[in-house]
Parts: sequence; C-alpha cells; structure tokens
Amino acid sequence: MHPDFLAEKNKASVSDINLYQLHMSPSDIIYLAERDEDVIFDGRTYLASSIKRQDIESKKDGTLGKSSVVVPDIDGVTWAHVLNNKEIIKKMTVTILTVWANHLDQPDACLEDSFSVVGANRSYNAVTFELQNPLVFDDLLPRHFWSKTKCRHSYGDIYCGHTGGTCNNTLGNCKTNGNQPRFGGTPMMQRRWL
Repeated sequence: MHPDFLAEKNKASVSDINLYQLHMSPSDIIYLAERDEDVIFDGRTYLASSIKRQDIESKKDGTLGKSSVVVPDIDGVTWAHVLNNKEIIKKMTVTILTVWANHLDQPDACLEDSFSVVGANRSYNAVTFELQNPLVFDDLLPRHFWSKTKCRHSYGDIYCGHTGGTCNNTLGNCKTNGNQPRFGGTPMMQRRWL
C-alpha cells in the first residue's frame, strides 16, 4: 500500500471518500462519488451521488459473503439499462476505490476492491446490485505471468483501464498512452528472477 494511504488510515480522524466505477459494459462506465459534491481523482470526474455500499455479510464458516451497492435511480434509467442488457449485466463489475480527501492528487494512494455483480433488483427509487468478491485464486491463477517488458493485463480491461488508441502490451506503449501507472509488467525484475 502507498505510504500516504497507510498514514491517513492510522490517523484518529480520517476523511475517506468512496468512489465507485460501475462497469455496465466494456465501453460504458459510470463514475460516482459517495459525496455531496463531484470528486476529481486520477483524471476522472466522479459525480456526486447518494450511492451506498452495504456491509459484507458475515458467514458462520468464515468465508466472505455478499455485499451490495445501492444506486439512486429516481428516473428509472439505471433499471431500464439493467432490463435491456441482461446478458451484459451478468458480466458487470463494480470497482470501489477508497481515497483520502487530502490526497486526491495521488492516484496510487487508494485502496481498490473489485466485485462481480451477481444480481440486481429495484425498489421505488433505487437499484441494488448484489456483489460478490471473486475468489482470490480465480483471479490469480493462471491470470498473472511476470515479465520485465510485457504487460499482463488485457487491453481495455478493468486492470488496464485504457481504451483509446492501440496497445502492444509494452511499458513504452503505456508511457505513450499516459497509462504508465497501470502497466502490468515488472520493470524492476532482475534477470536472475526470470
């Protein structure tokens, strides 16, 4: 974790902000902030919203349960999107970033959690997305390979985050596209580790 994130976390009084990325489809991402005002973080504007994350349910067997995110939907647009894109919603993910109000200029000073959407329902003025943590091993094996010069992320996925132009999965290309902080290779890896 970034040292500034740790320092803020350990203070007696903290001002954390939850930022939400609703990946409705690969090309349709909604950016919302659990705040009364818009938040700019890592070059993106997160719109002020009364979005809320519910606590993760605790299970007797010690495994992680489901959580949910409640998205305001007074005009019904979000629910209409769910109904019209049922197959896409099954692949939908929600990324929640916890950042500190006084470190918004440091994109690495955040805690990022990604969840799979496993269900959705609507109340009078909100849509609730049921979330589940992906299994750690499903995410890690065999997803990661380690290379000094090649990025392990798929172009445009939630780990890469870049959607403009082209990509050849190299650090140079990430630098050119302004996406170097998300480069998925390990440039500092020494030859003897390969």
